[in-house]
Amino acid sequence: MPFLVKETVHADLARSSGFLRMWRMMVVLLVVFIVLVSGGAMTEAATLSLSPSGGGSYSVGQTFTVPVYVSTAGGSTAMNAVSTTISYPRNLFDLLSIDKNGSIINFWIREPAAAADGSISLEGGVYNPGYAGSQGRIVSLIFKAKAVGTGSLTFGNASVLANDGQGTNILSTTGTAVVTIRKAAATPTPTPIVVPVVPVVIPTPVPVPAPEVVNPPHVDTLPATITEGDELIIRGTADVGLKVTVFIRGSGADIHEQSTVTGTDNKFSIVWGKPLAHDAYAVNAEAVNAQGTKSVRSPDMALFVKESVAKRVGWPVVSGIVLVAIIATLLILLISWLWYLIHKVAHYRDRVTRDIREADRHTHARFRKLEDAVSEHVRLLKGEQQDRKLTEREEKIVEELGKLVHDTEDEIEHEVQDIGK
Repeated sequence: MPFLVKETVHADLARSSGFLRMWRMMVVLLVVFIVLVSGGAMTEAATLSLSPSGGGSYSVGQTFTVPVYVSTAGGSTAMNAVSTTISYPRNLFDLLSIDKNGSIINFWIREPAAAADGSISLEGGVYNPGYAGSQGRIVSLIFKAKAVGTGSLTFGNASVLANDGQGTNILSTTGTAVVTIRKAAATPTPTPIVVPVVPVVIPTPVPVPAPEVVNPPHVDTLPATITEGDELIIRGTADVGLKVTVFIRGSGADIHEQSTVTGTDNKFSIVWGKPLAHDAYAVNAEAVNAQGTKSVRSPDMALFVKESVAKRVGWPVVSGIVLVAIIATLLILLISWLWYLIHKVAHYRDRVTRDIREADRHTHARFRKLEDAVSEHVRLLKGEQQDRKLTEREEKIVEELGKLVHDTEDEIEHEVQDIGK
């Protein structure tokens, strides 16, 4: 009976060990899930470059073109804005014009223009989804060589912003163009051609009344960046009493417009009524007088609308909720398992205690019977002693039987007590 109780306890402990191994496996799976959820992101780079036509070597008096390019690494990261200055040696060549035809830029925040110090500044934007690719042409610079020498065209204060809703500067490299101006080849002097002068009678012009001109409005206050859902207020100045219409054009075909009338202080203000979605926009305005004559539109101004905080943090919040739900589920499983284990161990301990007590009771009862039987035999032997004297061997048997019964009972009692501990 004692050995059967020990084997039952050992089997229960083995099942508990198997449950512990299953719990460890669940913890490992949780760690793997957390690692997968907390992945990071990488931002690729962009470059600005200059590519003179004809290999960069020209004669004095020759006209040449230098395209300005932007490229995104691998063609996979889109950009939506570029800003830079380009310096050139004014002592070697003059800037004739800046060609914007075929440019990837959709609207200019700062029109390309040359300064007196020999620098060209520009700033423009690209509608959503931005531009991604190699050698997207921004502008072409057209120069005329005027003196012999070698000079460089370089970028300064440059930035290329990613179309990621954050305005991240992804510019990593700017190029340099080296231009060499050599002496012009001698040309023969042409023979002059004498052209007879024919008198031309020019008729007296008839005066034509000049058309009425309406001055364009000027937008004074426009934030460069707002967040989806933010209030947009556009302020500016125009002539008194003119109707001013503000146009906002996004990357799609839709053009949003809203009008107001200039006050006596030559100022106007518009609170934009329609929410603007995440995109890059061009904003301009025009004025109309009482006769219906329109002004030219004001220069485009850039407005960038960022994604709302709810959209930017939506996925991390969902991931956090999922993670909290998983952890809560695992905690509930752990508490349930601990409760089950404690309940099971208590149940088995109570059952073992009952079995031990029952075995102890039966053992004592049977030993009482055995003791009574042995005592009866001893009594008979002692009664026999009245008729004849017991032999030494018989006396020794009587003594050993009594001692054996008591010793065996004590040993079994100790074993039962050890099992109950």
